[in-house]
Amino acid sequence: MKKSVKIILSVIVVLTITLQMAVNTKPTVTQAAPDPLGKSTPTILATYARHAGIDNKFPEGQSYDNNIWMTDYEKVLGIKLKTIWTSEGNDYDTKLNLCIASNDLPDIFAVRASQLKRLADSNMVEDLSSALNTYGSKEVKDLLAADGKEALKQMTFKGKLMALPANSALPSGHQYIFIRDDWRVKLKMPVPKTMGDVYNLAKAFVTKDPDGNGKADTFGLTVGNVPYDTYFAMTGFFNGFGAYPDQWVEKNKRLVYGGIQPEMKQALVNLRKYYNEKLIDKEFVVKDCGKASQDAVAGKSGIAYGQFWVQGWPLGDTFKTADKKSNWTAYMIPFDTSVVNKAIGVKNKVDSMYVVKKGFAHPEALVKMYNYFTDRIFGGVADLTKYKSDGKFDYMGDAAVQNFTGLDRNTVFSATVSKAIDEKNPAGLNEEGKTYYDKIYAYLNHKDEGVDKNADNIVTSKTFYGTESLFGMQTQYVKKKMLKSDLFYGPDTATMSKKWAILRQSEYDMIISIISGNKPLSYFDQFVKNWGSLGGTQITSEVNSWRDSLK
Repeated sequence: MKKSVKIILSVIVVLTITLQMAVNTKPTVTQAAPDPLGKSTPTILATYARHAGIDNKFPEGQSYDNNIWMTDYEKVLGIKLKTIWTSEGNDYDTKLNLCIASNDLPDIFAVRASQLKRLADSNMVEDLSSALNTYGSKEVKDLLAADGKEALKQMTFKGKLMALPANSALPSGHQYIFIRDDWRVKLKMPVPKTMGDVYNLAKAFVTKDPDGNGKADTFGLTVGNVPYDTYFAMTGFFNGFGAYPDQWVEKNKRLVYGGIQPEMKQALVNLRKYYNEKLIDKEFVVKDCGKASQDAVAGKSGIAYGQFWVQGWPLGDTFKTADKKSNWTAYMIPFDTSVVNKAIGVKNKVDSMYVVKKGFAHPEALVKMYNYFTDRIFGGVADLTKYKSDGKFDYMGDAAVQNFTGLDRNTVFSATVSKAIDEKNPAGLNEEGKTYYDKIYAYLNHKDEGVDKNADNIVTSKTFYGTESLFGMQTQYVKKKMLKSDLFYGPDTATMSKKWAILRQSEYDMIISIISGNKPLSYFDQFVKNWGSLGGTQITSEVNSWRDSLK
C-alpha cells in the first residue's frame, strides 16, 4: 500500500513540474528578416550633405531636394532626408573637412578614404556591420562580394565596417585619348600610334586651320591646371612616357611614388615644348578642367585626355552647340617609342564611400537607400527612364546614395550589346541593354531624330559597340595586360593624413611652373628632394610597412 502511494505521489510531482514548465515556457517565435526595401514606421528623419555636380540640370520644378529619389525615400522607405548643405567639386571636401574639425556633421554623408580614416580613428562614425548584415539586400551583398570583398576590407577598421563603398575595388579610372577625328581626316593625318604622332597631330591642329575659319584660333592639346583630374588632365599624357603619377609602383621590390620618378621629367620636357610652341592654351594655368573643357566644346581644341564618360559629357556637347560635323573619337593611349612596358595607370583604391554619424539612431537608413539605388538602377524591373535618364536629364545623379559595386557592368554591356547588334537580336538584353541597343541600332541605320537625339546615339555607339568602342578598348587593355595598378590601396598612413595635401599641391605647382616656363627643368630634381624631406620619405616607409603587413 505504501509503495502504491509513493508511485502515485511521484506521478503527481512529475505532472506538476511538467505543467509548470508548460506554463512558464514561452513558445519559440521565428523572427522574419526585415524587408531591405520596407517602409520604416515611424518615418526616420535624417540630415544629409550633398556633393553636387558642377553642371547638373533639372527638369522644371525639380532640384536636389525635390526629385524622384527624395520622394521615394519618404514614400517607399519611410526616410525623410533633409539636405543641410550642398557644395560642388573640390569645395565639398574643403567644407566637409571643416565640419569634421568642428564635429558638426550631418547624419549621413559621403567621404573620401582619407576623411574616413580620420573619422574612424576619432570614433565619429557608426559601425555599419550589423545594419548591413540585417538590412542589406541579397543583391547588394552579392555585389559587395564580387571583388572578393576587397572594397569592404578598405572600409573596415579594427574589425568594424565604418562605411559603404560607392564602387568596387576593381581596376578603374584609366584614361583615353580623345581626338577630333573630323579635323584629323580633313588634314590627312594618321591615327597616332606614338607620342611623336600625338605631337605632330597637335601641331597640325594649330598650324593648318582645321576648323577652316582662316584664323589661328585652335589648340592642339587642351589641359586644365589640375594635372591629375579625371578629365582634361595630364595623367594619360604622362602614362604615354611610362610615368605613373598619382599612384604607387614597384621599383627594386619596394613601393615608390610614381610622381617623383625620372620618367616624369621626360614627360614634362614634352609638355613644356607643347606650351612653348602654343600647342597648349597659354592661359591653361588659370583654367581648371571645367573651364578648359569649354574650349573643347566650343570647337577650339582637337586633343584631350580623360576617363570614358568624357565622350558623352562634355565632348558630346560639341556636336550640339558648336559644330554638327564634329567627331570626337576615343583611342587607346599612344606610348613613346622609348617605353618598353606599355601600360596605363589604374586605381584599385575606393575613394568614395558613405558614412553615418556616431550616435545616429538609424544607421539602417543608409543601407536601405543603398539597396534602393541598386534595385531601381540594376534590378530586373528597373524603370531606367524614371530613375536613370530620359535622354535629356540625368536622374541617377540626383540619388543621395549610389552603389556601383560588382563586376564592371560597362564592359559586360559592351560585349552583350555588341553581340546583339551583330546578330540583330536584342532578345537576351535587359532593359538597360535594350536601351543601348536601340540607340546604337538607330545610329547605324540613320534613324535619328534631331541633333540632340543623334548626338546621344553617336555617343552610345562609340561607348559600347564593337572592339574600337570605349569599353571594347578597355577589354583589349585587360587582355593585353596593359593595366598598371596602384599598388597602395590601404587607408592613408599617419604622415599621409597630415602632409599629403601639402605635398600634392607642391607637386601641382611644380608641374604647372615647369610647363609654363616659370621654373627650369632642373626644378623637378629639386622638387624630388623637397618632397622627401617634407614627409615623402616617411610616407614611403609607412606605405611599405603597410604592404609588408599584408604578407
